[in-house]
Amino acid sequence: LVWISDQAFKPTAVSMKAQLEALGCQVKGYKTHKNAARALDKKRALVRTVVLVSGPEAAPFLAYIASRPELAATPVVVEASSRAVPIREGPTVQVTDSFESAATAVWKIANDPGFA
Repeated sequence: LVWISDQAFKPTAVSMKAQLEALGCQVKGYKTHKNAARALDKKRALVRTVVLVSGPEAAPFLAYIASRPELAATPVVVEASSRAVPIREGPTVQVTDSFESAATAVWKIANDPGFA
C-alpha cells in the first residue's frame, strides 16, 4: 500500500497506519505526491499495490499516474474531504469520504480474487 497524506508521518497517524497494516498491507507512507512520484519513478511496475491518497494530493497524483501508462491499472483510493478538489471516480479510482471508508475500500481491493 502506498499511502500519500500529510498525516502519514504525524504522531496522531500511528493508529491510522496500524489500521492499514492490520488489513494485511505493508504500508509505505509519503507526505506529498511529489515524494511518492520520486520513489515511483524508480519502478517500472507496481505489483499487488493499492494507492491511498488524501484529497489535496489526489489530483496531482492522478495526473502523475496518467503520465505513466505502465502504472495506469494501479487501483487508487481517494480519501476526499470537503476542502479538496472534486475527483471523478473511474475504473481504477474510488473516492471515499473518510479514512475508515478508504481503509474498507483498500481491503476490498486487496482481497479481490482478481487483484494481481
